[in-house]
Amino acid sequence: MRFGQHAQMDPLLKNFFPLVSIRSGINLSPDFILTQFLTNHGKFNRYLNRMRIKDQSSCFCGNPSQTSLHLILKCDRFAAQRYRFEIESIQRIYQYQYQQSFRDSDISRQQSMNNNNNKVLSDSKNSNEAKLLTVI
Repeated sequence: MRFGQHAQMDPLLKNFFPLVSIRSGINLSPDFILTQFLTNHGKFNRYLNRMRIKDQSSCFCGNPSQTSLHLILKCDRFAAQRYRFEIESIQRIYQYQYQQSFRDSDISRQQSMNNNNNKVLSDSKNSNEAKLLTVI
C-alpha cells in the first residue's frame, strides 16, 4: 500500500517514505520534533499560515515559504549550524542525503540529525514567536 492511497498526505512525508514497506524496514523512533519535520506540521510559518494562525508564510530570512526543509537545507539563519552539523556528521546536507539519513543504520548519525532538527525547530519557534509579538 502506498502512503496517501486512502488519505491525503503531505508530499514531504511521501518524499521520505513513498512506501509503507520502506518505513517499516527502518529502525526509527519518531518523536515529537521528528514528526513535525517529516510532516511539515509544526511551528513553521507555511503551516501556521495554512491553518490561519499567521498572516504570512514567509521565513524570517526573507524566503517566501518557511518549511521544515527550507530551515534545515537552505535558511541563511541556520547556515553556521548546518555547517557544524555537516562537519560533525562528515556529510553535506542536501535533500537527498537528508532523506537517506532516515534510512541510515548508523544510530549516532540519526541522533546527530535529530539533535540538529531540535536546535533548528527551537530557534525557529522562538524567532517566529518573537516576530509575532512585535506585530501585535
